[in-house]
Amino acid sequence: MTIQEMEAVIKNGDGKALREAMTRSDFAAFMAKGLKGTIIDAYSRAQAQTNFEQLTVDETSESNEETYPTMGATELPRKVLEGEKFKTLNPGSPDTVKVTNFKYGGIIELTSEASEDDQTPGKTLSKQAAALGSGHARYKDKAFFSILTDNPPIYDGGDLFALDHPGYTGGAARGSNDNIYTAVTLSANALATVLGKIAIWEGADADQDLDIMVDALVVPVTLQPVAFGLTRADLLPVGYAAGALGPATNNGLMPNALGLKKIGVIASHRLDRASLTDWYVKTNFPGLMHQKRKGLEIMQEGLGTGMHFENGMHRTRTEERFGAKIVNWRGFVLVS
Repeated sequence: MTIQEMEAVIKNGDGKALREAMTRSDFAAFMAKGLKGTIIDAYSRAQAQTNFEQLTVDETSESNEETYPTMGATELPRKVLEGEKFKTLNPGSPDTVKVTNFKYGGIIELTSEASEDDQTPGKTLSKQAAALGSGHARYKDKAFFSILTDNPPIYDGGDLFALDHPGYTGGAARGSNDNIYTAVTLSANALATVLGKIAIWEGADADQDLDIMVDALVVPVTLQPVAFGLTRADLLPVGYAAGALGPATNNGLMPNALGLKKIGVIASHRLDRASLTDWYVKTNFPGLMHQKRKGLEIMQEGLGTGMHFENGMHRTRTEERFGAKIVNWRGFVLVS
């Protein structure tokens, strides 16, 4: 029985033929090819349904952990009068953030009796492989969105979303460095206020120009229609402060003068599970790091070895290594 024939057995759910196939020496080769392909396909399909990549900046890692500067821009040049010494410029934030890679994975097991207990063995194999493959992508999606909803402590000693962030760790609190805005709904007025807050953010030095722009609104699915309305509509309500699209007494419309059509929308049901009213603004400043150490790897335990030798169990293991961490609070704003 060839590998192609074994694949046909899986698809057709022929239990008797599968029992025969499992006794052949080529079965291990089939598991290495067929089951691995099922896992990878499931991983790829799941990635198409997740959008954590839109939140992150990607870096490739060559070791267990990597260290990144939170900000690298220097202070602006200073005026130098005739005969005067040149001033020493602030080189940027002294902060560095370590991002550690962790290992994630699991094992699926198929007994020799699987075909006897389940007369649709193709489904048995495919379901196990697909669940483990897609689980990797869905886990990463959950992990990155949970960083936003958990609001964890970060490198500067405060929470990710807070008022008066210092320019650098140990520095004085800066009244302009707010990345949280409360007691407002998702509206054009609230978004305009957030744009203003981002415009006055300071770096390690108060005179450091950051030129940060808004990339996207990050919203629960519940608020997705409102987010698309604000970023795609040609006209917005004139009085838009009271509600999502303006007060009930709104008397007219005005052109979408905020330039919101350049802003994207990222929606996830994972945010709905935390809050139906909280929403976020993602900027173009690197904030959430997705550090790739090793992509999805799939390994099979050979027939006649390990658990298969002891109790007839054929095992397949998946493994992936990556790091996830906030490297700068200026990547996001929380509005609630």
